[in-house]
Amino acid sequence: PDHTLSHGFPPMHQPLLPEDPTAADFKQELRRKSKLVEEPIDMDSPEIRELEKFASEFKVRRIKLALYNEKVGANE
Repeated sequence: PDHTLSHGFPPMHQPLLPEDPTAADFKQELRRKSKLVEEPIDMDSPEIRELEKFASEFKVRRIKLALYNEKVGANE
């Protein structure tokens, strides 16, 4: 007998992750959304402008917090 591959475990006849309905639905939804991504993005859309505004404000807040933490650390 070939003991190098058996290790005492029975052979696996079922996949480790069976296809349940939710996994199948998720895969189908992912495929559908990936097709939508192929459409060109309007870089001047309100959503993009809103995202850029948020990113800019977040960057400023992060810099202010870093400066504040630096000052607090220097006073200790």
